[in-house]
Amino acid sequence: MSADGRTKLLQHLGTGELAQWRAGLYTFASGDGPAALRTHAKKGHQETFQALIASLPAPVASAKRRRSSAVTIASLKKHFKGSEAFGAKDPRQLAFNDDLCLLVAKGLMSIRLVENPWFRRLIWRQEPRVTIPSRREFKNKLLPDFGSRNEEVNVTADLKAALSISLAFDLWMSRKYEDVFSIVGYHMDELWDFRLHNLGLLNP
Repeated sequence: MSADGRTKLLQHLGTGELAQWRAGLYTFASGDGPAALRTHAKKGHQETFQALIASLPAPVASAKRRRSSAVTIASLKKHFKGSEAFGAKDPRQLAFNDDLCLLVAKGLMSIRLVENPWFRRLIWRQEPRVTIPSRREFKNKLLPDFGSRNEEVNVTADLKAALSISLAFDLWMSRKYEDVFSIVGYHMDELWDFRLHNLGLLNP
């Protein structure tokens, strides 16, 4: 705090002694809290309070502005989405959708990742023309579509080529306290590489 700001604060408290001011501040704050002191000064001594705020260093005086500058999806769109977005059938958009599905499925990420503003900032900084789906669209459309295509191209062919398959079962509870029953197939391929496929999920 500048010397001028401290003088104004001492004057508004009615004393020129710093030790007395500190004692008064401590007594007030310990009884009602520093937030109450700020509210009292702001409401009862507006002119002096504004002068004091204006005298403070910029990081303190602009605390409210800093809070309002938090990263949001709306602010990111405004900043990055000046370029025309890829079309829904654009190969680059389709490749991004598949990579996003792989990231969540293989990386064991939460579906909420797609609506994380910092994730969107990372993606849009690299390619602002990409459309990132909402969590609902990702869960209800992109993931099922990706699963169907992957099953036809990879899983079915892989299982047909296996000489034998071992089945295993898993049971766990979701975050919504729903029981989930999983059927998993294991086998070794012709190169003796271990293969695993989730064959189905059931809600008993």
